[in-house]
Amino acid sequence: MEVGTRGDAFFVAFARASDAVTAAAEAQAALADGPVRVRIVLHTGKPTLTDAGYVGIDVHRATRIAAAGQGGQVLLSQATRDLVDGEVHDLVALPLQQPALVLDTRRLGRS
Repeated sequence: MEVGTRGDAFFVAFARASDAVTAAAEAQAALADGPVRVRIVLHTGKPTLTDAGYVGIDVHRATRIAAAGQGGQVLLSQATRDLVDGEVHDLVALPLQQPALVLDTRRLGRS
């Protein structure tokens, strides 16, 4: 469910981390042949929902992780990685205060 936007960014919430991984894979596949390369950040946390949208430390963590990424990458926080263990492969650790991993999107969702 889309819960907000900021600039050209979309904020989407999923009931399960595995649903977010599936959506990321589908989005990257749909955009693969296009002129725009997007980065997707998957973070699991407990933000606060206000009239202005989601706020809190988990929103900030996702933003910091996104800043470390490049177009064409899917980045997972360690919190999300722990929930989808076995569903994702070819992760590369990033040197961030909040542990994060970059997914090799060529293998997203494959064993």
